[in-house]
Amino acid sequence: MADALQWRMGFRESFKSQVRNFFSPSNSLATRIRMGRRLKAIRETLEMIAQERSSFRLSDGVITQMKRRPETGSFVIESEIVGRTDDRNGIVHLLIGTSTDERDVSVIPIVGIAGVGKTTLAQLVYNDERIERNFDMKLWVCVSFEFDLKKLMEAIIQCATKSRCDLLEMDILQSRLQESLRGRRFLLIMDDVWNEDHEEWEKLITLLRCGDGGSKFIVTTRNQKLALLTGTTSPYHLGGLSDDNCWSLFKQRAFGRGEEKNCPKLQPTGKELVKKCGGCHWQQRH
Repeated sequence: MADALQWRMGFRESFKSQVRNFFSPSNSLATRIRMGRRLKAIRETLEMIAQERSSFRLSDGVITQMKRRPETGSFVIESEIVGRTDDRNGIVHLLIGTSTDERDVSVIPIVGIAGVGKTTLAQLVYNDERIERNFDMKLWVCVSFEFDLKKLMEAIIQCATKSRCDLLEMDILQSRLQESLRGRRFLLIMDDVWNEDHEEWEKLITLLRCGDGGSKFIVTTRNQKLALLTGTTSPYHLGGLSDDNCWSLFKQRAFGRGEEKNCPKLQPTGKELVKKCGGCHWQQRH
């Protein structure tokens, strides 16, 4: 009985050791399997992006078929972003390169197709140290498809005060919003905007005019008509990444830094997938 128990325990330890060795980074077979699974996941993501792009029908700049996106925030890991230095500098120049004496709020639209990296670019700009030096306050609001003026005001107040806003009356909301922004030079980024109601936009812009001279407002959108409607400057059209930058980003996501050399047979498949990406970004899905 004791011998059988001892043999069973020894077998278990031996099996555990074999499993650990198989999944060790030094095991090229396990690495290929692991990389193959990552490639499969990215292939599925890219195919989904391609289907989403083909399902959008553009007529006079209006998106006729839309799908809700997850809510975004201002946080970004800058070391993982490639190929957007020039775009970042271009937007920052538009934000700080104009006179601070201007009394109206300047609206800068960033426009581009789904997945091209509008949100990522806005995040890079938002966290740029030059913005920190030139603005008293930064505000980030994700809009997506719902453009409810009251909810937008609540979100802006919460960003400005760092506290929850439970006000119900529109008049009180307007007063609190202006109290929060008055006399301060702010940057407001509204991400993923779709609304084309000119009257609603005018109401919002009027409320934001209480800020100090040189306050700026960035809108990211896929809608060209909206960009022309809202912008006080020409829209910033964001193009796709270069093939080299796409491949760098793909290697980073699919293999991990420097690990692609362990999987030379998978690299042609990865480059084929990059071509399908068409310069667009992709994110790991959780």
